[in-house]
Amino acid sequence: MAAIDHSESGIVARVRASAQQHRPALDETTVRLLPQHASLRRYARVGGAAAEVAMALPPAGGVGDEKGSVESVTLAEDTFVLAQRWLSKAGVRVPEVFAIDEERRVLWVEDLGEALFDDVARREGVEATYTRGVDFLVEMQTRMQAAPPGFVTSRRFDAGMLRWELDHYVEWRLEEQLGVALPEGHRTTLSRCFDALVEDLARIPQRVMHRDFQSHNLMVVDGELVVIDFQDAMMGPAVYDGVAFLRDSYLVLEPAVFERLLSRYCSGLCDVVLDTSAPDEVREMFLLQTVQRKLKDAGRFVYIDRVKGNPSFMGYIDDSLSYVSRALRTLGTHRELGRLLAQLDAGIVYE
Repeated sequence: MAAIDHSESGIVARVRASAQQHRPALDETTVRLLPQHASLRRYARVGGAAAEVAMALPPAGGVGDEKGSVESVTLAEDTFVLAQRWLSKAGVRVPEVFAIDEERRVLWVEDLGEALFDDVARREGVEATYTRGVDFLVEMQTRMQAAPPGFVTSRRFDAGMLRWELDHYVEWRLEEQLGVALPEGHRTTLSRCFDALVEDLARIPQRVMHRDFQSHNLMVVDGELVVIDFQDAMMGPAVYDGVAFLRDSYLVLEPAVFERLLSRYCSGLCDVVLDTSAPDEVREMFLLQTVQRKLKDAGRFVYIDRVKGNPSFMGYIDDSLSYVSRALRTLGTHRELGRLLAQLDAGIVYE
C-alpha cells in the first residue's frame, strides 16, 4: 500500500482516485476541499448537483486530536464509523456512510449542505432556533441513554481526562500564550484546586455524550437537525453537551435568553435523563462543567494555533474565559480557584 499523503494536494489526488473506484457516478474532476478546522480529518465536496462528501483521514495509527482518541488502523473500525453506526441505531440523525476506501483512507458520507446551526439561528431568530436545539439535545440524550450498550458506551470520559483538559489550559493558555511562569506555590495550589473541581465533576451522573455538541457540529438539512463530528462520543458528565451548546464559542447568547434556555435544558434533563427532580442541582452541575470545559477551550484554541498553524479560533478565547468568570462568580464555591485564576489570567474576572 502506498504511503498516505495528507497534504492538500495529496488529499485531492486521493479523493479523485477513490471516487473513480468507489463513487463512479460522481464527477471526480469537481473536488472542492473544505476549510480545515480543528480536526486532522479533512473534508472535500465532490460532484455537481448530486454531490457527496469525502472524509480523508491521516495515516493510520497516529495519536488523535483529543485525549482518549487514536486514529484507527482500519477505517471499518474507525471511531467515526463505529459511532455513526451506534448513533443511527439509537435513533439519532447522523450523516449516512456510503462507502469505505481502506486503501486511500477515505470515507464517503452524505452531503449535508452548508447550513450551520448558528448561521440559521442568526437568520431565523436566535431564541426560537436555540429552543429547538435544546429540545433536540434533550431528545438525543434520551435516545442515547435508552439505546443498548455498544461502542460508544464502552468508552468513558473519566476524571483523568477531565484533569488532562485542565492541564491543557495551563500548558497552552497560561504558559504558552501568556508566558506565565508559575511559581511552585501557585502550581501546587492550582493543582489542588483543579483536583477539587474534578472531584465535584466526577459526581455528576455519567450519560452518553457527543463531547463537542456545539453549533458548528449541528446542521440544518431540509428543516431537520443533523449531528456531525461525533467520533469522540462516549460516556461522560451528563451536562457536558449542554455546556458545549449553550456556552458555544461561535454565538454568545444574550444573558436573558441564556437563562431561559438553561432553565429549559435543566428541566428537560430532570424529566428524562437524570435521576433528580431538582433543576437547581442540574444548574450547579452545568456551572461546574462550564468552568472545566471553557478553560479547556481557551487552551485548545492556542494549541490549534501554535501546533496546527490555524489561528482562526484565537478570537474565541475572550468569550470562553468570560463564561468561566460568570460561572465561578455564580457558583459561590471554588473561591480559591477563582481568585487564583484571576491573578494568573487577565481574561478571568473574579470578585
